[in-house]
Amino acid sequence: MGKPAEPTPEDPLLALLSDTPTPLDLLIDLSGQGFGHCQQRLLELELEGRVIQAPGGWVRLPA
Repeated sequence: MGKPAEPTPEDPLLALLSDTPTPLDLLIDLSGQGFGHCQQRLLELELEGRVIQAPGGWVRLPA
């Protein structure tokens, strides 16, 4: 089993997130990535403790 991808400055989803909730459909539009890719990457980032799903969308946690 492979190691989860490390978030990098080039990570389009992590770069789009802040402390303001961002809806998934907006992340898909802004990143240009498909629904499945966005869902998978957000789950990886959530398991890494980098993001959480909050009312209204996804939020980046402080580093």
